Amino acid sequence: MLNALLLALMLTAQPADADTLKSNLGGNGGLSVTSVATYVLARDANTATGSGGGISVGQSYASTYGVYRSFVGFPIPAGGMITSGKLIFDGSADSSTTDFVIDVVGASLYKSILATNDFPLFDGRTAGSAHTGTILNNAWNSSAYSADWNSIEFNSAGLDSLNAAMGDTLWIALISHEDYTNSEPSSREYVTFSSAAYQRMVITRMGTRHTPYSLSPTPLYDKSPVPLYRGY
Repeated sequence: MLNALLLALMLTAQPADADTLKSNLGGNGGLSVTSVATYVLARDANTATGSGGGISVGQSYASTYGVYRSFVGFPIPAGGMITSGKLIFDGSADSSTTDFVIDVVGASLYKSILATNDFPLFDGRTAGSAHTGTILNNAWNSSAYSADWNSIEFNSAGLDSLNAAMGDTLWIALISHEDYTNSEPSSREYVTFSSAAYQRMVITRMGTRHTPYSLSPTPLYDKSPVPLYRGY
């Protein structure tokens, strides 16, 4: 009887598979509005300047205001159910004198080539008051910033979005929580991560055995250059 029970458990158990995904290199980048006289002009702008290298997230104030947002796309493989997921970004610079929290929200409106007028194109964007898009991650505070890899974990809403995007691409924006809540910065509150060549997502899926996904050949510690094509 015990042997039969063990056999049944072996046959019904669903193995967990981990995939390391590269970002969609053609559709990623940072956008910022800086050196403007008021916070409203920075936060509620409809056009911005594109970053030439890494992606920055946050806000700043030093006699003038700045708002930094980043947009990233990850192809999500089909099959199984995604039970965990996290973004892995290589740290480039921590410019914060005041720590802040990063929010991840959906941003399918900007897909698939980022342009300077995509600055307001994320879920729930609201001018003049708090944004209303669903936050897809557990809180990540810039106090945890590392010059190596930084991990931002998806929450239950984020996992729902990942599962809904299977076989397609998950498009997201990273913004400051102070940006989300329409709170003016009092100092520099932003960090910069390396370009899309060093952006990863790690997901765990249940219920499938498969060959590792074709967009994940590079281990997290491999920082060899990858060409980045950007559409501004």
